[in-house]
Amino acid sequence: MTLLAIIFLFVRTTLLFAGTLGVLRAVRHSSAATRHWICLVSLVGSLLLPLTLLAPRGAIALRVDALSASLLAATPVRANLQPVTVVCAIWLGGVALLLFRLACGHWSVHQIALRGIAAGIVDGVRVRSAEVPVPLVTGLFRPTILLPENASEWHVNHRDAALRHELAHLTRKDLWSSFAASLACALWWFHPLAWKLAARQQTEQESACDDAVIAGGLQPADYAEALVAAASPLFRFTAPGSTMFTRNDLTERIQRLANYTPPEPATPALSRRIAICFAVALLALTLVGPGTAQNGPYKAGGDVTSPQALHKVNPAYPPDAKAAKIQGTVVLRVVISAAGTPDEVTVQDSVDPSLDAAAVEAVRQWTFSPGLRKGEPVAVEVAITINFQLK
Repeated sequence: MTLLAIIFLFVRTTLLFAGTLGVLRAVRHSSAATRHWICLVSLVGSLLLPLTLLAPRGAIALRVDALSASLLAATPVRANLQPVTVVCAIWLGGVALLLFRLACGHWSVHQIALRGIAAGIVDGVRVRSAEVPVPLVTGLFRPTILLPENASEWHVNHRDAALRHELAHLTRKDLWSSFAASLACALWWFHPLAWKLAARQQTEQESACDDAVIAGGLQPADYAEALVAAASPLFRFTAPGSTMFTRNDLTERIQRLANYTPPEPATPALSRRIAICFAVALLALTLVGPGTAQNGPYKAGGDVTSPQALHKVNPAYPPDAKAAKIQGTVVLRVVISAAGTPDEVTVQDSVDPSLDAAAVEAVRQWTFSPGLRKGEPVAVEVAITINFQLK
């Protein structure tokens, strides 16, 4: 993986998120269920885009002269921390932190559910009275509806509305949708459009459930009254799952119900057009990257010339390997950037861990004249062979 590849991955993801927000604006008069589906497809697509980094690339062979033990032993080895390593470490650190937070959130809600008191079964789904401020459904594999401890004091219609809303989440598989959105936010934690799209996905998800409840026979005014009755003035609860509402969207949903217009059902033709657009977009995005961009990395040949080594640093022969009389050939896969520096150095054919490490550290200090494509410097992938021979 090169820094250039990561940059192009970020560009592809930005185009996907920005394009999705544009599509949402274009279909703003469609149903909330359709808009939610568009958000979800985009977020799931963003989870798949990093797989494009795994696409294999061709390489050319670049052989260097054999290195003797006497020359190697006199050459110091300097540490060389690559920018791509720093970027990947920061990125993966953020991902790990958010995944840990997500896991803790699921565990916390699971414990709340366990402490709850059984309150019956509705349509085959367990209902429990628990320490939650608002109704919510949780449990990816064993769903449970959690109601506030004071829900027994609610009007029967208000309690029924809450149960209908949470059952609508289960029917629509919204727990899995929310989980996918959380994974996308964890992966793209530094990308503001990822969080914006995930928030939009949650909003459309709740609106779609509102539509499902009203389609089931409940009047908009009665349902709005149930939302207000279920609202907690001290609502500060944030946890994985599908809640009846959040503290941010209640006012907007009440206004929507006050001027409620039944959504037009999505036609098969509209669904097919959206699916085709997303499929074409994802395919196009996978083709935009270092493999097709103006900066490579390329395979030498045709209009691409090979990079040439200008300065070589001989690896130090590890004392242990020298004492054990270990020798052989280490083959490294190296991406030479357009600036003539080795952006990525990995072992392709190993001999011994100590010899491999010595070869990698040395080649990271080499400088090259970059490969050219149509006269312009480009990144080129090469294979460098290091021979360790004892005299």
